[in-house]
Amino acid sequence: RVGVDYAKHSYEEIARLWLDEFNKRAVGVGLIPGVLEAIRALHAQGRSQSVLSASYEPSVRAQCAALGLTPYMKDISGLQDESAGKKTEIGRRQLHELGLAGADVVLVGDMLADAHLAEALGADCVLVSWGHNDLKRLMSTGLPVLTTDCAWVPRLVADGAGLVVPVGDAAALAAGLKKLADNPALRHRMGATGRQHVLERHTWPASAAEKPPRSMSAH
Repeated sequence: RVGVDYAKHSYEEIARLWLDEFNKRAVGVGLIPGVLEAIRALHAQGRSQSVLSASYEPSVRAQCAALGLTPYMKDISGLQDESAGKKTEIGRRQLHELGLAGADVVLVGDMLADAHLAEALGADCVLVSWGHNDLKRLMSTGLPVLTTDCAWVPRLVADGAGLVVPVGDAAALAAGLKKLADNPALRHRMGATGRQHVLERHTWPASAAEKPPRSMSAH
């Protein structure tokens, strides 16, 4: 049998063990190369930056401190307890405490849930490709995607379908985020181009419509 016997172990006990292990390992994983330097550069430009998380706030604050993020953040918000909660509610609370409207914010996320969160908050959004969802899924949202120049990625985001920066280049990463944050028209154009690119080339109907290579054609 696979699973958990709640007669022997309560949900709270299992959740506590999982959270303890997650929090221990979260810091050990570290940040994407260049991210801390990019955050410092944006801070030096006078950019206001905050962290919004669906994790337990004291744990998020401890992680930010250990990773060197805290000095550059205006606010760090998470769950007020360790029960499940909606990130949207946390985001609304954070905006209220900062005296901001959704339209004042560009949310940087790495998964489809962040796209939905930005929409619910009335905020614009930039997605980065080194998180939970693959690049094509992110591009399908119609939001601008910032990614790195590893392997086949530059071909996928060619022709204005995304913004590519060199791996580990903090200055380029900061410049890319600033470029997107400062230019709503570019964000909207790039997002629309990326979505169209995925629909035309990377869906099952599009793949089925492609002519097979000569070596695979019937004779």
